This record gives sequence, C-alpha cells and structure tokens, in this order.
Amino acid sequence: MGMENSTRSTFAKAVSNLASPAILFYALPWLIVLLVVGTYLQKDLGLYTAQKMFFGSWIFWLGPLPLPGGYATLAAITICLLAKFLFQSPWRMGQAGIIVTHLSILVLLIGGGITAATQREGFLSIKEGQSGNAVSDYHARQILVLKDGKQIAAVDFDTLKHGDAIAADILPFTAKIESLCRNCRPAPVKDATGRHGLAEQINLASAPEEKENEANLSGFTIAVSGSEQDGIYAAMEEIPHRPEIGDYSFAIMREQHVLPFEIELKDFKRDLHPGTDMASGFSSDVIVRDNGTQWPAVISMNEPLRYKGYTFYQASFSIRPDGEFSVLSVVQNKGRVFPYIAGALLMVGLILHIVLRLKGRNA
Repeated sequence: MGMENSTRSTFAKAVSNLASPAILFYALPWLIVLLVVGTYLQKDLGLYTAQKMFFGSWIFWLGPLPLPGGYATLAAITICLLAKFLFQSPWRMGQAGIIVTHLSILVLLIGGGITAATQREGFLSIKEGQSGNAVSDYHARQILVLKDGKQIAAVDFDTLKHGDAIAADILPFTAKIESLCRNCRPAPVKDATGRHGLAEQINLASAPEEKENEANLSGFTIAVSGSEQDGIYAAMEEIPHRPEIGDYSFAIMREQHVLPFEIELKDFKRDLHPGTDMASGFSSDVIVRDNGTQWPAVISMNEPLRYKGYTFYQASFSIRPDGEFSVLSVVQNKGRVFPYIAGALLMVGLILHIVLRLKGRNA
C-alpha cells in the first residue's frame, strides 16, 4: 500500500509539473521572440535559412549558448496543454465548452507537428504540350551515378565531404570527392594537367550562398583512379557536361520524387501589364491523368489544384528557346486538414460555452 501511494504521489507531482502554468508563462513569450527575430532576419539570412534556424530547429546556438528553437518551444507548450487537458480538466458538463476549446488548440498543435514532420515541398516544371510527374526539391541535392544513361545510385549531396568515395561498392574504379560547393562560381584553370571535361575548362570555386537557397547552383569535383581515364572531373547544376568514365557518368541534380499521377500542360497563359513585358498574372490549363482516367483543370495564381494530398500552385514560368515552361509549386501536407478540424472545434466550444453560461444564468 505504501509503495502504491508513493507511486501515485510521484505521478501526481510529475503531472503537476508538466501542467504548470509557468511553462506557458515562459514558452509563449519566447515563441514571440523567435517569431519576431526570425522574421526580421529573413532579409539578411534568407527565408530558408531563417526558417530552419529559428522555427524548424530543436535548438540553435547564440555563440556558445544553446537556446530552444521553434520545435522545442512548441513541444513544451503541447506537452503542458496535454497534461492539463487529460489530468486537470474539470470533466463536468458545465465546463464542456472550455474543454472542447482546449481540445481545439491541442488539435492545432498536433496537426502542426504532423505537418512539420511530413510536409514535402518542391516544384514541377512542364513544357507546354508535354507531361510531367517528377517533383524536384527546392533545397536537397544528390549526386547521381549512371551506367549507360540509367541511374544505379544516388548519394545525398549534404552528407558528403572531401575524401569520401562515391558508390564504392558498385563502381569498378574509385571516385573520391575532391571538392564541394553549395553555391559555385566558375574560376580559371591554372594547370589543366590530369583534368578532363568540364574540369579542364573551369575550376569550381565556392561563392557566398544566395539568400534564397533554391537560387544556389551546387557542384563538385571528383578524383578518379583505377580506370583507364584517371584524373579530375567536375559537374555543376544546369551545366549539361557530365563526367564520363567509360560506361559510367556522374551528375548533380535536385532530389526528386515521383507523383502517383501525371500532369500534362495543354496551354500556358500570361497577362502583361499594359505597355510592358511584365506579367500581371499567369495560369496553366492542365490535364490530370491517373490510372487511365483524365480530366481538365486550371491552375492560376489564386486557384491551386488539390489532388491526392498534393497541392499545386502556379509559382512562375520560364520562356526558353525550346518553348514555354510552367513552373508549379508542389506541396504535400498530410496535416492540412487539422487546422480546419481545430477551427470547427473552436467554434463549437465557444458556442457551447456561451449556451451553457446562459442556461446557468436562467436556471
């Protein structure tokens, strides 16, 4: 009996600590500080870097001092509210409105956590008259290894460092990273001895990273040994020259994932400001094809397309010598429904609270 009472006392104390208002007293102002500082520094750091540092991190460093990031702060708020909701809520009919209102806040926070853990963003560039289903990531890059033009391996660009071997268990020769740059600029080659292809013409030097991460052009150089074409090779985004060693070749590109359906761009339309070549609006007439069925849709700047958990926004366009391309921003958000559920619960909770208060006064 004594052991049981001790366990209950320990549990009650732990719940009391987790549900303490002091957690919210400190966490909520700190969350405001993160929002203000992160938003202000976007102009210097760029949207992606600021978001990753302040909002999408568990901790960030202020010099030698570790501070809680957005994830840690929101996790503390969620745990506090959950402990308060489950173990300290007044479970009475007269308090039903307050309980449902508190539940709506928890649903919103949990939905935000699911979104943060599962959301994927990228873009789909489609030429007018053609179809596409390969979504390119805005930020993640990978080095591809191909044989006879077919991909046999993909290596995460961000995990590599100088001296790492690429696909050592597959290649019949050794290819080691000589240099990497997140944002490259061409530099003159002083000595082309032992250099081949693109590396013979230019040297890839690191440049300051752009504020918008998607604007960076990444590249790498590799040192090949154990083949009949040993030497230094280079590859860079948006430059078609690939290192080729026999039947094998290397390329760098944004990480891609394939949609479970296809989108065909039938017609791209853009409206110009009078007397200028600046677009005031643009839209894409598309056909969605999925398992033998198809239907038309229009994606414009204010009218996204939603299908199978994906949302397609009209992001931009490009006009190239080979035609017009529509660039669609693609977002996969498995937590998209949670804000709607939370909003509905909040409305129900407030109405229920008002009704119960009025009923109590009239009783």
